[in-house]
Amino acid sequence: MTNKTGSLKYYVDLQVQMGTKRTNMHFFLMDLGHHRVILGYPWFAANQPKINWARGWIDTTQLPLILRDAKAKKP
Repeated sequence: MTNKTGSLKYYVDLQVQMGTKRTNMHFFLMDLGHHRVILGYPWFAANQPKINWARGWIDTTQLPLILRDAKAKKP
């Protein structure tokens, strides 16, 4: 797959914490411009977030949303 800076060649394994639920996932590394992360279908399927699409809000009981190296001692 290509993006602004060329082919996608690298990924990182991160632990995703949403509220108290933790899931290990792959994230591809690319130039997203001013965006820091894009959460796609695999994340939505694994976490089943409760979202108010009209307001663009996620249910606060599912927060915080934390991404970290699965081997990290501290977030």
